[in-house]
Amino acid sequence: MNSKIKIGDVIFEVPAGSSAAGQSEGVPPPIQASKPETPEPLEESPYVYRPNDAFQSVVDEARAIASINSGQKSWVIKTWFVLFVLGPLFYAQCFVLAYAQYRQGWYWIRTIATLNLLILPLWSLYYGIWLRRMKKEIGPIKMIGMIAPIIACGAILAFAPNGGPPAPELPPDSAGIAQVRAEGADLNKLHRVEFFLFLQTEADAQGVAQRLESRGFQVAVSFSANSSLQWQLVAARSMLLDEKELKRIRRELTDLADSASGLYDGWETQAVH
Repeated sequence: MNSKIKIGDVIFEVPAGSSAAGQSEGVPPPIQASKPETPEPLEESPYVYRPNDAFQSVVDEARAIASINSGQKSWVIKTWFVLFVLGPLFYAQCFVLAYAQYRQGWYWIRTIATLNLLILPLWSLYYGIWLRRMKKEIGPIKMIGMIAPIIACGAILAFAPNGGPPAPELPPDSAGIAQVRAEGADLNKLHRVEFFLFLQTEADAQGVAQRLESRGFQVAVSFSANSSLQWQLVAARSMLLDEKELKRIRRELTDLADSASGLYDGWETQAVH
């Protein structure tokens, strides 16, 4: 027997046996929705690598760093560790040593400690991220290994003497004048300055002595058994300790000693107060 369904002012006659036949008059059939057991996978858009794009190359590097996980192949994990963990630390330490290569003593060590206090904490955070991505526990030994260098650098800065870079070495004549001045000498007074030369033979020493005597020096020649150049020549002159004059005499005596295969060995004087 056919049934009738009224929707609004319209009456529909439904044949017997249809799915709507069992519904009450004026009541629409219920809506049923089905849900799959597993969600459909989302489709990822293919990644396009653009090496000539400066911005894109940075994005590529960031994606490479962020994509590492414990499920990657062994050689990928090792390569990532070398490039992004060991590599930056090695490069940073080379930079530190290069920056401090001309430093000496505690100032040189303090320079290394200062730079490492900036580098090591950042590197430790990066290493911690690596351990987390690899799902490895940070045990006490690893924790000590990460913290100990930072504490050591801090201790060096806290307890090492706070010295400056070494003073530049003075030229020999300037250093000699500075030493005499430190002894309280009056540089406006004449000083007896003795200049030292060493020669191989007595004949060479006597020849150089004659030439220096003609230039106003008081000369004494003696045998020096303690030197490979066995003859010592001392040329003395009373003069003001003027740096320019001492440099001129140094050039003059150096040339004179070289001409006789000898050696000029500097000067000395007693402080005059």
